[in-house]
Amino acid sequence: MFTFTSKYRIMDTNSKLQSTYDAMDKIEMGNSLAIFNNLEFAPIFHEPYQLQDVVITYCTQGNFIGTRNTMPMEIKAPCLIQFLPNDILQSCEVSDDIKLETIVISVEYAQLIQTMDYLQPFIMLRRSPVIPLTVCESEIVKYFFQLLTTLLSNKKDYAELSETVRSLFDSFLHIVKSFDAMVEKEINKVSYNEELYQRFCLLVIKEHVHSRQVKYYADKLCMTPKYMARIIKTVSGRTATYWI
Repeated sequence: MFTFTSKYRIMDTNSKLQSTYDAMDKIEMGNSLAIFNNLEFAPIFHEPYQLQDVVITYCTQGNFIGTRNTMPMEIKAPCLIQFLPNDILQSCEVSDDIKLETIVISVEYAQLIQTMDYLQPFIMLRRSPVIPLTVCESEIVKYFFQLLTTLLSNKKDYAELSETVRSLFDSFLHIVKSFDAMVEKEINKVSYNEELYQRFCLLVIKEHVHSRQVKYYADKLCMTPKYMARIIKTVSGRTATYWI
C-alpha cells in the first residue's frame, strides 16, 4: 500500500489522508505502481505533507500554486511534474478546473526497474520540478499515460508486466530529456556546485539503502566530506545528512 507521511500532523490527520487516498479512482500494479485519473492531490495538501514515493504528474488543465520543500512552486497546464521521496508539499491556491494525471511509484519498484537512473532531468529542475510542455510534447506525455493505463488495465501477470513497464519508462524518460524546457536548461549549463548537487542527489537515490554516512557519498564523489557538505548546504539550503 502506498502511503503519505507527515512530520507535522497528528495520527488521525494521517489516517484521514490515507482514507482519502484509498478511496481515489486508480489502477494499480500490486503495491509497486498506481495510476490516478483526475487526481485531486492539490486540495488534499493544504497543510505540509511528506511523500514516500516517486510521483510523476501530468497537469492537463488548470493551475496550482504551492510549495515544495518550502520553495515556491507554480504549476500551469500543460506541464509535467516530478516529485521525489521525502519531498514536502503544500498547496496554497488551486483552480477549480485543475486536472491531474498521476503515477505513483514505490521506491522499491523504482529501484528495481532502474527508473532512478533516468531522473536526472527532473533533478536538474531543483528549484522547480515543473517542466512546461509544448502542444507536441503534451501529446507525447498524454500518449505515455494512456499506454501505461491500457497495459495495467489488462491485469496481466505482474512479473511479465514489470519488464514491459520498465522498458516503457526507460523510453519515456529519455524522450523527456529532449523536451524544449530541458534542452534550454542544458544549454544554460549549471554551475559546478549545482552539477555536484545533482550528482549527489542521484547517488543518494541509488545508494541510500547501502549507507547513510556522509563520508560514503563523499568518497564516491572523490572529495572530502567537509567540502562536499559545504557545497550541498550552499546549493540546497539543507545539509547532506538531511538529504541522505
